[in-house]
Amino acid sequence: MKKLLKGAAIYTLLTVIVLATVTGCGNGSEAATKTTDTPANTAGVTGLELYTNNCARCHADDRTGTVYGKGITAANSTIANSTVDQLSTLIAFHRAGLHLTPEQLTALSNYLKN
Repeated sequence: MKKLLKGAAIYTLLTVIVLATVTGCGNGSEAATKTTDTPANTAGVTGLELYTNNCARCHADDRTGTVYGKGITAANSTIANSTVDQLSTLIAFHRAGLHLTPEQLTALSNYLKN
């Protein structure tokens, strides 16, 4: 049973990665509406700033999604059921061209979990 659940989780993660890659995300957008942020940041760059500059164009300022990217609120099952490390890996594969540092990936993942 554990192998089946692990296989299903891997399949779901790979599906998300493929779908995210196909739809792609762009750069920039207006400031995100979320006003709180997690303590994790690097060199003064917060998860909110990373999201606003790299994700909001496709996933919306309020993270509810657009025609270019699905909603990625904290209630999203992939986000809710993933650890910060798993989300960091997902983001790194989803937007490999971003070249975010591990610390920035962690800050962005923490922001998405909240």
